[in-house]
Amino acid sequence: MKAPALMTLDLIGQLRWPRLRQQLAALRWVARRHVGWAGLLGALLCLAAAGLWGGLDPALQARRAAALRSSVGQLERQPLGPAGAGPDPRDAARADLPALAERAALVRTLLQQAEASGMATGRSAYTVQAQAPALSRLRVTLTLGGSYAQLRKFVGSTLNGMPNVALDSMQLARSEERPGEIDATLRLSLFFRDDQP
Repeated sequence: MKAPALMTLDLIGQLRWPRLRQQLAALRWVARRHVGWAGLLGALLCLAAAGLWGGLDPALQARRAAALRSSVGQLERQPLGPAGAGPDPRDAARADLPALAERAALVRTLLQQAEASGMATGRSAYTVQAQAPALSRLRVTLTLGGSYAQLRKFVGSTLNGMPNVALDSMQLARSEERPGEIDATLRLSLFFRDDQP
């Protein structure tokens, strides 16, 4: 006995229009060959469910429209405040940063942390940039030498102990003079509060 879905497809031979008959015959062949009767039945059920869910339920559409109208009404009743009425959240973050006058002491602390972790310090370069209002950025480029463990200790202690420091980039190379060690070039950014108006 044939499955019900395939029995309906057998009715194709009784159609009067030859082109439609050919297209439906091709569809029947694809359904039998690749999907089977269970897949065809599942596809038909999914199509019917989508049709019912999408547009045939006027009660659902009415509920959606009512909910949308009530949300628009609530938004229209809310008073609009002036732009920027509340405190700027960036001000609280700026207040936690050290002052620009403390940059020499913080650079000294940075170099002491490098020496405390056992890293050999090489050349260093410094550049100050004005950032957003009342914020300055000190870009520091450090050349260090030592083991990988010493470098990890320095970077970890710096980033955990100095919250105003960000690691921009790190370049590593094997040391040609000291076997088993690396030469590192670190680019760090130190952020400061600029108290000058």
